[in-house]
Amino acid sequence: MWFPNRVSSTVARSGSGILLATCLAFLQLPVSADTDQSTLINELQQQILALTKRITVLEQSGNDNPETPAIISQPSAQAVMLQPGKPSWSDRIRVKGDVRSRYENIDDELKPEDRNRHRVRARVLVETDLSERWSAGIGFASGGSSPISTNQSLGNGGTTKALGLDLAYINFALSDSLIISSGKFKNPFYRVENYHMVWDSDYRPEGFAFNYNHKNFWATGMVHFLESDNGSGSKDSETSYGLQTGISHPISQNTDLTAGLSYYQFNVQGSSRFFPASVPGNSFTSNGTYANNYQQLELFTEVSTFLGGLPITGFIDYVNNLDVSNQDTAWAVGLKLGKASAARSWELAYRYQELEADALYAAITDSDFAGGRTDNTGHIIQAAYAPYKNTKLSLKYFIAEYGKHNTGVWIDHNRLQVDMSLKF
Repeated sequence: MWFPNRVSSTVARSGSGILLATCLAFLQLPVSADTDQSTLINELQQQILALTKRITVLEQSGNDNPETPAIISQPSAQAVMLQPGKPSWSDRIRVKGDVRSRYENIDDELKPEDRNRHRVRARVLVETDLSERWSAGIGFASGGSSPISTNQSLGNGGTTKALGLDLAYINFALSDSLIISSGKFKNPFYRVENYHMVWDSDYRPEGFAFNYNHKNFWATGMVHFLESDNGSGSKDSETSYGLQTGISHPISQNTDLTAGLSYYQFNVQGSSRFFPASVPGNSFTSNGTYANNYQQLELFTEVSTFLGGLPITGFIDYVNNLDVSNQDTAWAVGLKLGKASAARSWELAYRYQELEADALYAAITDSDFAGGRTDNTGHIIQAAYAPYKNTKLSLKYFIAEYGKHNTGVWIDHNRLQVDMSLKF
């Protein structure tokens, strides 16, 4: 008979099932009036069975038989969505930033009047993923040439404010655990409760860094150029180094412990670059050069848990300058309740620190506490509220003293900051 070959060819081209074969068989089989009914049914069943076997063979063999068209299996909608395509620029580029408006009052005992000023800070960062391993970022921020402040005071007749290159870095992921960075990047070292005693929050190191993370352990290293151009009269000793290791481990269902050890080396002895002797609080020679190097050994621990359903974090930070035997110690403790992050959330924080004159390299310490000096002690009280997500209102008050090592007496230095910050 002619119809089985015709049906099998049609089914093979279209990928139809047994139901279609059965319908075509009933429609196209030639039937004579004198054919026995039972014989017709038996013959039809045999032909359908043969056709079914043929369809099964074709579905399994694909193009193995060159004389028969293959049944092409179409991908499902889910498979189509999962197929990787060429990413667009919007998939590879991320833009984020923040804007902050600040009122500030500074009461320095040595000044005849309080200082009042209104300031702004604006920052934007553009990051891109160049491949699975390579990424890069370029950031701009308000402010002048100071490496520890991106604030810009309002006034001067409404003049245009300065904007500078804040970040310019390349990252290479050597593995899922190890990332290498080069350029001008964010501080790679962990800071307990984001406290600024050792590193000012605005400081951007320049050089090379690596960050290794594996489970609960991390290690970070950095080669940092205070000056990389030997044509500018610099010396090799103006390159600094840093290494930090630490663990972060849950000690109960709702409690996490973080602890670490850091070593920072600033070989600046004999140098007079970057900061004059009258500003930072470090010891200087009669020629106006740094009297010491700064080999800073840091020990820190931080515990985070919950109190009455609110997050609470406490920390201890201790630093000793191994290069000197006097005025060589700094330490701080702090406690924060709540977190002003989600809409209608709040936080309260308290910190206390004592920072001796030569414990830290003063050029990069917190620029707000006691005017950005070492040789200080005091308290910080802070409150913040987030009316909306990515929006924060905060108040911070510094009650500090400075200068006892150099002058013999403590000098009061109080500072009030009222901020409104928005992130995007």
